[in-house]
Amino acid sequence: MDAEITLDMISNIQQSIMKIEQAIERQIWYIEELRMLMKIPGIGKVSAWTILAEIGDIKRFPSHKQFVSYCRLVPGSSDSAGKRNHKSRCKDGNKYLKTAFMQAAIGAYSSCNAVQKYHAKFKKRRPALVARTIVAK
Repeated sequence: MDAEITLDMISNIQQSIMKIEQAIERQIWYIEELRMLMKIPGIGKVSAWTILAEIGDIKRFPSHKQFVSYCRLVPGSSDSAGKRNHKSRCKDGNKYLKTAFMQAAIGAYSSCNAVQKYHAKFKKRRPALVARTIVAK
């Protein structure tokens, strides 16, 4: 009995997800941006949707450095008394963009040879998470 209820819930959730995806796909404004993003290795439809939804207007970022910082793809810093210290696990920026780009990085170095070589180059000298962040950046 419990298994049937669980299966019904899963079926209802899957139907809701399909309806949401169809509603998103009916939006016209983002079609060209979506196509451009999906040309990047590792970025699929859901990642592209997430990136577009979270960025909004890309022109609000004066430089690529500020955009990457907003995506939580740079280390934080703790500056005091003229000393600059690296701060890991910085919570500044958009966590959803970081997740989308990190997932895209995994997909990219799993399926694209050029990205795989780039990732391997950094993985030799740095921890795996740092190498993945560099690919995401």
